Amino acid sequence: MRDETRRALTLAAEHLETHDDLPDALGAAGRFLAYLTDGNADELAGDLDLARLIGVAARLERLFELALPDAPGLFCFGAEVAPQVFGAAVGARGSVSGVGETRLEAFRACLGEAVEYLSQFESAKEARPESGGPALRDAAGEGFWSDAESLALGLQPRPAAEHVPALDLAAGQHGMVPAELCWRRRESDAVPFARGLGVAAGRSFGEACRHAMLEWIERDAVALWWRGGRRGRALAAETLCAPQVGGRIARWRGGNAARFSWFLDLTGDLGVPVVAALSVDRQGKRFAYGFAARPTMAGAVLAAFTELAQVELADRVVDAKLAEADEKRLNDTDRLHLARRSLVKPDWEALQPAAAPAVGGRDQSATAHEWPAEPGDIEPLSALAKRNFRVLAIDLTHVDPGISVVRVLVPGLQPDPSALVTPRLQRQRAHRPSAGFPGDRVRLY
Repeated sequence: MRDETRRALTLAAEHLETHDDLPDALGAAGRFLAYLTDGNADELAGDLDLARLIGVAARLERLFELALPDAPGLFCFGAEVAPQVFGAAVGARGSVSGVGETRLEAFRACLGEAVEYLSQFESAKEARPESGGPALRDAAGEGFWSDAESLALGLQPRPAAEHVPALDLAAGQHGMVPAELCWRRRESDAVPFARGLGVAAGRSFGEACRHAMLEWIERDAVALWWRGGRRGRALAAETLCAPQVGGRIARWRGGNAARFSWFLDLTGDLGVPVVAALSVDRQGKRFAYGFAARPTMAGAVLAAFTELAQVELADRVVDAKLAEADEKRLNDTDRLHLARRSLVKPDWEALQPAAAPAVGGRDQSATAHEWPAEPGDIEPLSALAKRNFRVLAIDLTHVDPGISVVRVLVPGLQPDPSALVTPRLQRQRAHRPSAGFPGDRVRLY
């Protein structure tokens, strides 16, 4: 990052943190805030959350804006983050990105991803604050964590050398869980699923927990669909044609007709809306995807589409790399993109809806008394509790940068991507023993 850019970010963060007004519009900090908001920076005065995010941005290795040719009505930022700059005990480097309807939304999304990544590393210098409530006890509550729960997350039961404090969100109980489930430790990573799964940042501990639970629900539904053969439903035209949904997606596509898009409802027994946004080019090739779980179906559709836009952009980045060098220069993620877009065909059974839209936005497997007759917000914690899934939250918030981050664990749900096959996924696969599962042929991520 150029020194003048880093300086402008630092000045903008310091001003928002310490003043109730905005910096001089002609100065470097003022120009940056005007750029973020297309000249409408008045609403940013006193925004401490944004101040902290900009402060993180000032310490990134790289920060850049990317155009989305297939969705020019959206904005995207990318970044490279080195956690050791923020005190991490382990050296690493990660790439993150974020998409939004405005430049400011995309910036927040990208920096949120950066904070989530760097917070997964232990700090060599600080004690972590407990933003979820009273300080958690150092001693584990008897029976708080079981060997069965370790096995459910793919961790072999054994006496743990280290523990970290956790909170049972439904019961409100505090206790300790094996540290192996918490931190990114390259030399001793023991869990068989993606380390970033269930890690989320938010303006508060509760908001971060909500985001993390929704990610668990999303990945579980995707795994049961792609790896387990559970078919998706059609989405109601009334949902897709609503102005706040169809109108926005049309604006995001910006008249670009290079791709065809469609949606599947992957909502399962938990009842929380999960949507797959899928697309191919006009020749039926270059398959791309996006997934999201949200408390409402409309929210899930929109969030899934923004994820789809990121994958479509990633394909263009791979194309640019191939144009500059041969395939040997691609990384593992690039190769996954190549395999997915070349192998998956739009006529695959898994990509077609198997049933009409669920009545009232509900999954038909839920009994009549469990969900409201009219669609509305479905809170992830209550949905998980009704199905007897325990939800544990580990506070990953660091004093630096001071933004709430949590890791949520939901033993029993199917993590994805993961080498672990839970009983839940095994049962789903047993429903269609003669069927081919697309996940056996192509990894999505």
